[in-house]
Amino acid sequence: MRPGATKGWQPPRHALAWAPFLLALALGLWGIRREGTVWQDEAITYEVARRSFPEIWQTLANIDAVHGFYYLIMHIFYMFGDGLLTLRIPSVMATAVAACGVALMGNKLAGPRVGILAGLVFPILPMVQRYAQEGRSYAMVCASVVWATYFLVLAVERPARNIWCGYALTSLVACLLHEFAILAVVAHGVTLFLAHVSRRILAAWVRTALFVSVAITPLLTLSVLQSDQVSWISPTRWGNLTAPLVLSAVAVCCARIPVEHRTTIASWQLALPLLILPAATLQAISFFKPLYVDRYVLFSQLGVALLLGVVLNWVWSVRGLRWGAGVITVTACAVTIMSTGVDLRKPGSRSDNATEVVEAAAELGRNGDGIVFIPASRRAWTLGPGSLEQNFSDVTLSGNLQTSDTLYGKEVAPGEIRNRMLSEERIVVLREPHREESEETTREKAKRATLNRYFVECGSRTVGRAKVAIYARSGNC
Repeated sequence: MRPGATKGWQPPRHALAWAPFLLALALGLWGIRREGTVWQDEAITYEVARRSFPEIWQTLANIDAVHGFYYLIMHIFYMFGDGLLTLRIPSVMATAVAACGVALMGNKLAGPRVGILAGLVFPILPMVQRYAQEGRSYAMVCASVVWATYFLVLAVERPARNIWCGYALTSLVACLLHEFAILAVVAHGVTLFLAHVSRRILAAWVRTALFVSVAITPLLTLSVLQSDQVSWISPTRWGNLTAPLVLSAVAVCCARIPVEHRTTIASWQLALPLLILPAATLQAISFFKPLYVDRYVLFSQLGVALLLGVVLNWVWSVRGLRWGAGVITVTACAVTIMSTGVDLRKPGSRSDNATEVVEAAAELGRNGDGIVFIPASRRAWTLGPGSLEQNFSDVTLSGNLQTSDTLYGKEVAPGEIRNRMLSEERIVVLREPHREESEETTREKAKRATLNRYFVECGSRTVGRAKVAIYARSGNC
């Protein structure tokens, strides 16, 4: 039997989709609460999704339009339930649906064994495990790209209007959830070029890509106008490229493993563009305008899963290696789940534990103390479940946060900030020092000047990148 052949043991048809789906579901539900903690971006989702449709729409006109479609979807979920599980269950389900799609795609490309192996590997990948349990859009984007890719594979084999419509719809949903998903559509074009498809199929893809591009143009335009909200992203340095280059080299080597070509598109022709092109494009742009964050291209893990499915299938097919490889594979998966998986489900696994910041503020402060955020965007820490509204008065906030058409609320003028702070005997201050310079305004200067001149720091705690401190006047600590 030649390596790569799919003869021998084959997974039952009913297990092809259900086994990856159930594994992804189980991994997603395992430790989903992370001891009741959320990080900053999840807290923002929790806050915005519970606003009314008009309030969400007005907010998107000012900021965070890139996540607008996701907030609207989450608003619907929050109509049926509140709390932490409602925040994360949609991402768990999206990951399970994506795993099912990966398995079906692998089956189409290289046979049922590659399909089920790729489908089972996908939810175990550390990045996939992480974002399967986060109340953000990335798991939904990934699922949409997976199914758009599956529709593309079907359309190449059996061109039909309804299949191309499915591809266009799922691609559009992915791009509305996050505009960088358009890079997956571009990667699909590279796949078709590598596969030497007919002009008819290539023309159909071009029409679909143009349709999606035109449909998301308003979102792209609005996002460009709101680009200051990604000013926190660091530019790409040459040293940042070592790991991606090594991964790309390994992926190219894996692509040389022979497989039965069950479709016009070979598995490597689909996997390599999705794995390499989106990340490489954002990293190249980030030398000039920082835009690259790994979660923005979570869907590239589809390429990783397909290549690993091919590798595992090849090893299984080599006589004498089958059982040893099986033991090694199962052991590697178990180690990944029990090491990386356990760590990802701990409260400290995220760079920003908003819940711990809130708890530190509650321990340092007293009921009725004022609270000040430096810079104002750090108000995000208190927007998740278990906010501080019942214990502290927000000294600098102007009006109501929910109707402010912003993520973090509008603040009063610098002079009024000073007056309000001076009316408080004690103030809890939540600050993130490394953001203060990049988000410097006259309001932020007024907060710091008032604290330095009229207040004394009585105590503080450092929580990750956050500093939580209590200030008092007249030594009333």
